[in-house]
Amino acid sequence: MHKRLFAAWPWMWVAVAWTVFVWVGRIRNLIADDEMSSAAKVGVSGLSASFLILCVLIVLGWTLGSTRLGALVLVMLGWNVVVWAVRVVDIAFLSDHEVPFIVVHTVLGLLSVGLWAVSWKTIPTES
Repeated sequence: MHKRLFAAWPWMWVAVAWTVFVWVGRIRNLIADDEMSSAAKVGVSGLSASFLILCVLIVLGWTLGSTRLGALVLVMLGWNVVVWAVRVVDIAFLSDHEVPFIVVHTVLGLLSVGLWAVSWKTIPTES
């Protein structure tokens, strides 16, 4: 089973690295934000942690050759779709942001969803 899972690793590693980059960056930004309330910081930290914990679980699943790896990647894909859909709508239409900020976050979301979709699609299925 582990050899068959190996075929999916390049996309999963790219998706994991991208996700860590995005959400650690978000934590770094919130630490530097003196205007954000403590409650908002807790919420953003929790959201970021949810992505980072899923990354850890996926890496562990891959390392251990788990038969549930596809399910973990599908959960990550679904979570990205939901979170980025909400974030992009909020950033683009409900908040006061400049166009470059909107474009950057839309691209972040599209890349995140796309990388996890490719990761999920490339996981071999049990025959």
